Amino acid sequence: MKLYVDNLQRKTTEAQLRKLFEGFGKVASVLIVRERPGGPSCGYGFIEMREVSEARTAIAALNGSLLGSLVLTVVEA
Repeated sequence: MKLYVDNLQRKTTEAQLRKLFEGFGKVASVLIVRERPGGPSCGYGFIEMREVSEARTAIAALNGSLLGSLVLTVVEA
């Protein structure tokens, strides 16, 4: 299941996002959308989780939670 994650800090890395979501299950892929390759983050990204049940658990736990000083939006993409 693919998830949309919004309101990321510009300094958030794919590794940090992967670690956060791996607390809920197996992560197949992580993508933070950037203005250009290697450039600053646009503040949102996508996570793909292998199991639907794990993805739904991650949504329930992380939507509205803090990552750094920002409140995350996590929904099904």
